[in-house]
Amino acid sequence: MICRGGLRYLERVAEGKMEKRPMGATQTSTPAGERLDSWKEISAYLKRDPRTLQRWEKKEGLPVHRHIHESQVSIYAYRGGA
Repeated sequence: MICRGGLRYLERVAEGKMEKRPMGATQTSTPAGERLDSWKEISAYLKRDPRTLQRWEKKEGLPVHRHIHESQVSIYAYRGGA
């Protein structure tokens, strides 16, 4: 489940403006070009190291999706809207 606004939340965290998100809000449709398909893409978008983002996922609730396959996991997130 991803919070509405996706990575805009993370941009606020990166700027030092942390806020809590309600867990029930989900994003149902995504325009083309709004999805980031790897830690590398997410880290480039937020200008942070991938390891920092993984820590944020664990400790701060970074809104990312994990698609579990048989032998590995795909990670993706959505760009924040204005």
